Amino acid sequence: GVTEDSSQAVAWFRKAADQGDSSAQYMLGMKYGQGRGVPHNLTEAISWIRKSAEQGRTHAQFKLGASYYSGEGVPKDYKEANAWYRKAAELGHAEAQFELGRMILKGEGTIKKPSEALSWFTKAAEQGHIPAQHALGVIYYTGDGGPKDHVLAASWYRKAAVQGNANSQYMTGL
Repeated sequence: GVTEDSSQAVAWFRKAADQGDSSAQYMLGMKYGQGRGVPHNLTEAISWIRKSAEQGRTHAQFKLGASYYSGEGVPKDYKEANAWYRKAAELGHAEAQFELGRMILKGEGTIKKPSEALSWFTKAAEQGHIPAQHALGVIYYTGDGGPKDHVLAASWYRKAAVQGNANSQYMTGL
């Protein structure tokens, strides 16, 4: 009903964020990260996203985990990435569950625990997360990270394949 105006959006987000609204804090952080309506400023972006994450907003927790994993706006720190992904994962954020599982499987920022990784992948996959479905197919096909079970592998590959995952389509055909 109105013309898009990122500067106006930022002004409204800031009013709400200054009053402690976690959704507005997250959106304001994203605007700074994107440089939309404000100058691009990763330090400011992380500051607002952290405020939101500390209030339990799962998207902010995930974004903070991703930032620590990649070193975007903060020093690269796998332990911090793992901790923030875990917070979001425990609240049901599928992408955080997948990323946490991936980190645990590789031993990044934590002790390598294939059975725990399998559990996080399963939680994400059951929510329809396609990369987690594919990862479960790989784990059950190879037995690397879980029990070798070609029936389960085919089932998870098929779920990802029908949603367009090319690697799972290949494995389903194989």
